[in-house]
Amino acid sequence: MVRLRVALALSLALIPGVAVASRVDKEAIEVGPGIEPPKPGRTMTIPFDAVPSDLTGTVTARLLLDADGVVRKVKILTSTDARLKSRARELLSGAKFQPAMRDASPVAVWWTETVTFVSAEAEFASILACDPSKIETSAPVDPAGDASITLPILIRDAAPPTTTAIRKRGDGFAKLACVIDACGQVDDCKVLASSGNEYVDPAITAARERLYRPAHRGGKPIPVYFTLTITFEL
Repeated sequence: MVRLRVALALSLALIPGVAVASRVDKEAIEVGPGIEPPKPGRTMTIPFDAVPSDLTGTVTARLLLDADGVVRKVKILTSTDARLKSRARELLSGAKFQPAMRDASPVAVWWTETVTFVSAEAEFASILACDPSKIETSAPVDPAGDASITLPILIRDAAPPTTTAIRKRGDGFAKLACVIDACGQVDDCKVLASSGNEYVDPAITAARERLYRPAHRGGKPIPVYFTLTITFEL
């Protein structure tokens, strides 16, 4: 009897999600002429380091998106490595896109998305080799409040150098307004606040040695304004 009750409770708990997916399935249309395709939002950031370090590849999936851009169904179509299938399904299930649009109104759609997995080592090497001057992009933008932009993610930190003046003063900080370019490199830093002038130049040096997974919008890397706080702990 206990097992029956548990099974029944689990079945009832799953009904709302199944019902929603079924309803969306009936409403969904194919993306074609007159339909503005969905675009990945912030929740589509792929934690590449969450897969084995030697594993790279792509997974293509058929997605059912509701009119809010939420993924309701995931069907894996192709995968270069079987180990990536479950990770791709986990990343895509419930992910939030900017919804597809028809006549300025959001609509439910079927959409095919390809997720690329790159090992942490390969991604780091590609960022080091990246040349921002060879990337066609716009001027830096402020990502604050813009859900279409995937924010930069720190992949290499750098400790700030300590000078004689800093050792005399002790712990401190410098808050910087910088640009993180389309390659994930830090540049054009200006001080916003600090514990003292002696902290500023070392903080800028440390900031410029950092590397980020660059910000993205619509799947493309973009330069953004970003605020960094460099702390000094002696």
